[in-house]
Order: sequence, then C-alpha cells, then structure tokens
Amino acid sequence: MSHLGRGTLRIMALPLIVGGIVVHLWLGSMVGLAVAIFGLVAHVAIATLGSRRLRRRRPSI
Repeated sequence: MSHLGRGTLRIMALPLIVGGIVVHLWLGSMVGLAVAIFGLVAHVAIATLGSRRLRRRRPSI
C-alpha cells in the first residue's frame, strides 16, 4: 500500500467513515444516543492516535 498517496487513502476511507457514522446513529436509536455518541468518539480517538503513531514510525524519504 506504500504506492498509494495519502489523498487516495483518505478517499478510500470515506465510505468506511460514513458507514461508521450511520451504524452509530442506528445503534443510538436502539441503545440510547449518548451511548452511541460515546462509541463514535472512542472510535475516532483511537483512529486518530493510530494515524499519528503510524506517521511517527514511517521512515522519511
């Protein structure tokens, strides 16, 4: 996957992000919106931390 640019990876991630938001809103209608929002925030936080960690570990060219 190293041949793909960052922009390409972001575009490829859009359906996953939109799907995740839809799932969390759907869950919110079942278990309560506060629980779904907490889950969504937790997922975004983990993804952000993972992205930063990968950026730090990537060798510079």
